[in-house]
Amino acid sequence: MGPIGAMAAMIGGDEGAVRQLAADTDVDVANLNSPGQIVISGERAKVEIAVGLGQGTRDPSRHALECRWRLSFAPDG
Repeated sequence: MGPIGAMAAMIGGDEGAVRQLAADTDVDVANLNSPGQIVISGERAKVEIAVGLGQGTRDPSRHALECRWRLSFAPDG
């Protein structure tokens, strides 16, 4: 079995910044739900890193996006 997947919705941020964050953390922009809601997806660990960077909690000098995140995981089995 491969890595566990995850998705996170970025709410209220800039699409360009999210696309750069996704590229930097090796995750994908999965969907543009609306102009203010962008979904990223990929391996759970990488999505968690992207969310942490987006919130400014892992490296405050990079990717601190003014937005909220909602994170969801694929079932473990």
